[in-house]
Amino acid sequence: MADARENPARSAFLTTIILAFVVVTIASLLVLRVERIAPGSNITTGATAFWWAIVTMTTVGYGDFVPVTHTGRIIAVVLMTFGVGIFAVLTSFMASHLVIWRSDRNDLLELVREENAIIRAEIAELKALITQQLETDT
Repeated sequence: MADARENPARSAFLTTIILAFVVVTIASLLVLRVERIAPGSNITTGATAFWWAIVTMTTVGYGDFVPVTHTGRIIAVVLMTFGVGIFAVLTSFMASHLVIWRSDRNDLLELVREENAIIRAEIAELKALITQQLETDT
């Protein structure tokens, strides 16, 4: 819980990944239960149901496995809706991560420029002192 409070973006990302896995698992189990006994269905094993759920959730929809029952199609609609939402969250996480990375990079670049200006000023001051010392010695 402390880690979730310290880094909410990472915990939201992990929560979304877990939610995606749970949604795919539940949808594949539900569609398998409905479709395996339906005449003309090609979703008859756990592996095909899981494949169908992943392809449907990502909205790729190859069409190699499709539900033939009304209940199976309703499950597909719900799964597609969840899939769009889950991938929207994942995309926003990646975009915000890139923005934060770029912001941190710009902050670091500004810090290096400031330190460079300080070092240049110190070098100029040392040159002036050395020149003054040489003039005094001669």
